[in-house]
Amino acid sequence: MAKLFKRECHKCGGSGFLPHYAGIYNGQCFKCSGKGYFAVKTDPAILDARNAKAAEKRAAKKEAERQAYIKRNFWRKIANGIRHAVWAAENEAAKAAAEAIVDGKQIITGEIISTKWVDEVYAYGQRILKMVVKDDRGFKVWGTVPRSISEANDDALKGQRVTFSATVQASKDDDKFGFFKRPTKAAIAATN
Repeated sequence: MAKLFKRECHKCGGSGFLPHYAGIYNGQCFKCSGKGYFAVKTDPAILDARNAKAAEKRAAKKEAERQAYIKRNFWRKIANGIRHAVWAAENEAAKAAAEAIVDGKQIITGEIISTKWVDEVYAYGQRILKMVVKDDRGFKVWGTVPRSISEANDDALKGQRVTFSATVQASKDDDKFGFFKRPTKAAIAATN
């Protein structure tokens, strides 16, 4: 007959009793039947060594996966950081070169950067098409797309050059960004 070794029950910690199950079978451990140990064929020291080796293998595999992830994404993060820095520098240079907005009625000629449908504040359920225009003088203005050009597809407006007359007011936070209202004489400008 093979030699059997005692291994402490991990459920009850070797006591054979589970206090939180005191009302069921007088708290007897279900795993070891109240003995506090198991009879195993392999020496517990060998089992512990195997478990430790398996844990080391899992940790090494996890670390290798982490290192591979870092290597995969390192250059991507560097490239994204450089791209973002170049973009920020170009935007800062363009903003510095832009003229400050002068309040009042003026003619705006520039490129439509973006369009967006927004809910009308004064009429429930209606939506208005708004646009951001970067003027040839460098500043940007936001306002309602004039009716004369709004009949075109709003996606097709982005990137188009437009000319219109409007009352412009500079933003309180940024003198190179403003808002226009009551646009008139609007037309899609010819591209050069």
